[in-house]
Amino acid sequence: MVPTIYALIQYFIDGNAPDIFYGAEFDYVNWGASGMVQDLYPYMSTDSDFDIDEISPSIKELLIKDSHCYQLFSSYSLYGYWGLKQYVGTTNASIYDLINDCCKKSSYWGATCSTDIADGIVRNTIMKDHNCDFTETQLYDAIEFSVNTGLSPSSASYVRPNDLASVVDGGYLLSLVIINDIYSYSSRLDNVEICPSYVGFPSFEGSNKVAIPSGLIAMSSSTDYPEECWEIIKLLLSDEVQRSVAVNQSIPVKQNILDELISAVSDPANDTVKNTPYYSLVRNNEAVPEQMIEEYLAAIDSVDTLQLYDWGMYEIIYEEMKSYYLTGKPLDKVVESMYDRLNLYVDENY
Repeated sequence: MVPTIYALIQYFIDGNAPDIFYGAEFDYVNWGASGMVQDLYPYMSTDSDFDIDEISPSIKELLIKDSHCYQLFSSYSLYGYWGLKQYVGTTNASIYDLINDCCKKSSYWGATCSTDIADGIVRNTIMKDHNCDFTETQLYDAIEFSVNTGLSPSSASYVRPNDLASVVDGGYLLSLVIINDIYSYSSRLDNVEICPSYVGFPSFEGSNKVAIPSGLIAMSSSTDYPEECWEIIKLLLSDEVQRSVAVNQSIPVKQNILDELISAVSDPANDTVKNTPYYSLVRNNEAVPEQMIEEYLAAIDSVDTLQLYDWGMYEIIYEEMKSYYLTGKPLDKVVESMYDRLNLYVDENY
């Protein structure tokens, strides 16, 4: 993906950039700071047909910083670990919470690759604030924890538990799951009384609650048609499009549409639902229990990190950890090199 980014930057320099950028591979917030994409907030705040306050609070906080907004998206999925509160203790668990409190109560996450564990801790922490705001000592703790609880990348036993049932039945402390909508949460659970909570990705001072965006879009600052671009971009948050993504089982960005959906899944037999777009989704399903809905909405309210597919960071983590397994490189030297490479990478790219 790096060559593609370089190509787009060159197009921008040459005056040949597209009017609209699309895709979750690009860091539009960083591009906005460097002048490559336009600030959408002036359009959002002055367009009488667009209401900023209709965006779900956690998503609005992700998108708008200091009255600037460089990207919008139509829907998202929740990504991260889920676990039972009585074992995890807190839904804002740090790696230190897991090390100190949880290892005595359950196995962690089954036969999971150590590089994936480390990537979840480190990359999401960097993406949250676009910096390496952790010390080399903290990074050592994260990598040591990943090695102690995960498998070698070459292990034939690598199996990541990816179903909520694996934590409900006590098999694992945490399970890594992508939740696309309320049914992808409720359908994984047979026991209404035991509902896993969203932990996200444990990090150094708590956990990162990650949203995977769909339809991520930004406006080039070089476009000759900013008004026309805005008309296209704002369609993503129209009620019609938002209802469509909800019916197609992705989480809508607008709070009023999410509220409509929750009302429908709570009482699918209600006659009023038959006259809504949600009827095709809910008509063959039982009502989702209130406790499951509460956990699902709590997960949505906790989102604080937008995932971008920056494989450059993953490659650094993977290469350095592989040297530990394949060449016996001491862990402190692995971490020292990884820390320097990650800081250089972030300085150069963010």
